[in-house]
Amino acid sequence: MHVVVVETTQDRHRRRVYFNLPSAQRAADRAIMAGHPAHVILCQLMPVSGGESL
Repeated sequence: MHVVVVETTQDRHRRRVYFNLPSAQRAADRAIMAGHPAHVILCQLMPVSGGESL
């Protein structure tokens, strides 16, 4: 799992999850071409026991 984080002009961050690296890299490249700082972050999902809602 990969997450692309894009910093917008209002100092806000947009996050989007991708299931493969090529898709995540293309999204980051598009953001950079549009003039926004962007980062691809590798994430690992872990199951949570208990099943209680927050």
